[in-house]
Amino acid sequence: KSKTPDGLLNTLAFVIFSIFGVFTSYQALKLMLTDNSALILPITGLISVIFVAICVTIILVKKKKAK
Repeated sequence: KSKTPDGLLNTLAFVIFSIFGVFTSYQALKLMLTDNSALILPITGLISVIFVAICVTIILVKKKKAK
């Protein structure tokens, strides 16, 4: 049996990949929107909020099914 708590590695991997995903989105927008640099952060923020909403929805659905 593993000495790490259940789900810790999954959660850690999720957080790390999420950070890389947001950073990659930021870099892509920076390359695409060279003329409208003021839009980069708001669009990256919107992408992040949508991603978090999807993740929370998935977690809530899984918890509801587990009951």
